[in-house]
Amino acid sequence: MLSAIVCRVRDASGGIPLVRAYDHNERAWNPPLPLLFQWLWGGQNRQVSVSTIRKALDETLLASGLTDAAGQR
Repeated sequence: MLSAIVCRVRDASGGIPLVRAYDHNERAWNPPLPLLFQWLWGGQNRQVSVSTIRKALDETLLASGLTDAAGQR
């Protein structure tokens, strides 16, 4: 899976673009970093928010139909 993500975010040079991202815990902007979870928005690479990643994981888990030993999702 990690390999698929890296292939998706690579730019024309083969590297992962550097993206400035806001750290909500530290309440500060990080220097440009090669974030794996980024997308092109308005012509610029931007980080994918934690809430978007969490929502995608929740939807994927629900769609998988996986349950725990008690049958709970």
